[in-house]
Amino acid sequence: MVTLEDIEEIKQLKARYCRCVDLKLWAEFRQIFSDDCRYVGSAAAAPGPDEFVERVAASLVELKSVHHVHNPEIRPVGDDTARGSWSLQDYLFWEKGARVPPWLKGSEEQLSVVGFGLYEEEYKRTSDGWKIDRMRLSRLALIPLFEQGPMFTGAATLQQVWGDPDPEWIAGGGFKAGAH
Repeated sequence: MVTLEDIEEIKQLKARYCRCVDLKLWAEFRQIFSDDCRYVGSAAAAPGPDEFVERVAASLVELKSVHHVHNPEIRPVGDDTARGSWSLQDYLFWEKGARVPPWLKGSEEQLSVVGFGLYEEEYKRTSDGWKIDRMRLSRLALIPLFEQGPMFTGAATLQQVWGDPDPEWIAGGGFKAGAH
């Protein structure tokens, strides 16, 4: 029987999905999926989880991303299975001259895109906890953004503007004195 505690674990699984993609933690990302996971939709569609992780990693080599999922609707469909949907907003950005997938970049002036979509997923309980067993992404909109405004002026790079999170803190290492 799927309980509210199970549903919370599934929410944590999806949060881990976003964190792993944005921090490019590909080995941990792979552990989110069942060994027979099926993924359909978008340019990263793949016959299995290993190929899916490879395609996502390859598409983000020179990009940074920020993924937000919200409005989860999760319901049990069996004793060890559930289905869910999540609203998606993601922001993909890159430096000038970066290798960007052609489906994402419209012109040389474009430096980022804001995307909106819907994840539809199936989950199954395994001996290692809940895993994504089937995933489909439906893109509702991709809005190109161009070089303009204070964020892209001067010598600052995107790295300097945002910085990187501390993966040790995220993984459970806790707040470190003196860190910002």
